Parts: sequence; C-alpha cells; structure tokens
Amino acid sequence: MYLKCPIFMKNFTMFFFMLDGLESKKNLYELFDIFVGVSEDKYNNTIEGIDSPAFLLRLSSINEYDNTIRHRNELIENEKKIDLFRSRRLLNMRADKEKINIPYKFLLREDDYIITNRGITRIVSMRKALELDTKVDHFVATQQFLYLRPKEITKRYDAKYVDILIETLTKHLNLKQDYNKDTIIKLKEGHTLNFEKFEVGQPVSIINKINGANEQIEDGTYFGFIIDNKKESRIRFKTKDGIIVEITKSLINVITVKELEAIELNISENIYAQQGLVKEYEKVFYGLENAKRSYEIFTAELADKFIAK
Repeated sequence: MYLKCPIFMKNFTMFFFMLDGLESKKNLYELFDIFVGVSEDKYNNTIEGIDSPAFLLRLSSINEYDNTIRHRNELIENEKKIDLFRSRRLLNMRADKEKINIPYKFLLREDDYIITNRGITRIVSMRKALELDTKVDHFVATQQFLYLRPKEITKRYDAKYVDILIETLTKHLNLKQDYNKDTIIKLKEGHTLNFEKFEVGQPVSIINKINGANEQIEDGTYFGFIIDNKKESRIRFKTKDGIIVEITKSLINVITVKELEAIELNISENIYAQQGLVKEYEKVFYGLENAKRSYEIFTAELADKFIAK
C-alpha cells in the first residue's frame, strides 16, 4: 500500500487532476538516500577532513515542541550528563575500543532531513533547524536517527513542496496501527495472547503454549514483545478481570531503512504544480494560525468581561 501525498487531499484534487501527465509514482529511495546515523560506540566526534569537532545529535538534542535543534549551551550540558553516565558505566565494564573518525558523508547538510527510528516519528528539517543560530558549525546524527538525503532529482523540486511531502510522511508513519488476531504478543514465559485490539478497555486472554487452550489472563503486569510482518515492538501492560486497564509503555514503532525505501509516493513533477500546492497549503495553514490567534484574543477579552476585578 502506498502513501498518498497531500496533493490528493480533497481540497486539492481538482487543481492537480487538470495537470494531466505531470504525476508520477516513486518509491522513497528514488527521492532520497536513506541510511542510519553513526554508532557512538564506534566513532568519536571528529569528521574526516574537518578540523573542528561535530556535535552528535541524539533525541535529547531536539526540542520536542517544534523539532528544532537546541542551543549550543544546552547541547554542551547534555554532553556533560552523557559523559558522566559513560564514566560510571565504564567502571563496571571493559574499556571502550579505540574510536575512529566519522566518515564525511555523515556531516549533516542544509537540505537533509533526519527521522527518529524509535517511538513517535519526528522528522527534523536541517534547513529549518539551521535557521536558528545554534552556535554550532557541524552536526552529525547518531544511530537514533535515519538520514533522508535528497537525490539530485529531488533537489530540483520546490523546497517547500518537499517539506509538505516530509510532513505527510511523518503523519503516515505515526498512524495508529490496529493489531488484530494475526498479530502475536509473546510473553516471557512463551505464552501468546489472544485479542481483537490491543488497547485499554479491550479484553485479552492467554493461549496456553502446551495445549493451545484459551485461558483468562491473571490480573497483573505483563512484559513481552509484539511481532507482525513489519515490526517487532516491546510492550508492558496491566490487566484486571481479563481487561487491559493500562499500557504503561506504548507501542514502540521501529522504522527501518528497508521499510522507508518501500514507501510509494504520488509526486507532481511540474514545478508550477508544486508551487501551486505550496500556496494552497500556506493559505490553509496561515488561515488556521490566524484563526487560533483570533480565538485567543477573543477569549482573553471575554475573561476581562467575566472576571470581577
């Protein structure tokens, strides 16, 4: 099943279907080079051919509210905490192997995107991130991210159009998956679970691994991992009277290079059509932003009227 780009949203359908022959179907690997970030156990923070060191970007390096990179001072404080943790860890472990320099290809470029490969999908546009003055010259993403590096064909597209494509990709990867009977949760003791939907409020029972009998699950906390044809996800949850009452650790999406490469997109190859979509998108986006500001002003005025002084 392929991912449909926002150009097929209802509001844009007529505009783009008038441009016959300008649409093509492409896999994500045709538009981007996709590869995993560097392993901190293997590499130091020196890039081949670059004199100054690079900051290694981790999940903790990114502001959650807008997916921008933290300021240099915050990054340095974060590094200190990580170094302290490592020094304590090494007291009980063998010394690290000698690390090597980071290959030049991992130096993040302005047109790169990096995508988290665990948990809720977040994609960072380096162009937008670098619009803020982080006081850092060189960044490299760790293995907590996958690189999406535009190929030559993609560099000819409107940059904002590519941003919309990436935003759509984020939403697609974050869609909640309905796990059905074909999905298996294996518990530590080897039993599997039987359920319709794995979510709070749903009944769940245990399948005895010896005789295959379906038995009511005892109240308590369970640990295990979900296996389906695409992902393996660790999970922790509580049950009471055969009902899931709490999922204390949500499903962890594991995104792989192979999975990303297989995603298909409907792409408009015409620059004018791309720019047309960008205008329509911005019209809606800024309209919603203005509506939000108007709402905040209006409710503030109501508060002045209603609240006695």
